[in-house]
Amino acid sequence: MSDPKEILEQKCAQTEICRPLLEAYERCVARVEARGEANKETCVEELFELQPCIDNCVIREREEIVLLIFVLGC
Repeated sequence: MSDPKEILEQKCAQTEICRPLLEAYERCVARVEARGEANKETCVEELFELQPCIDNCVIREREEIVLLIFVLGC
C-alpha cells in the first residue's frame, strides 16, 4: 500500500511552481555526485527551496480532500 503523503509529494513536485525547483535540486545532486567525495558542495540550499514548495502544495491538496469529504458527508 502506498503512503498517500508520498503520492501527494510526488504529484506536487511536478507542478508548474515546484518543478523548476526540483530540476535545480536534481542538477545539484548530479553535480555533487559527479565530483566525488572530495567535493564539499551540498545541495542544502536547493532542498530548502524545494521542500517548502512541496509542503505547501501537499497542505493545499489535503485541505481540498478534507473539504470534499466534509461536503459529501463521507
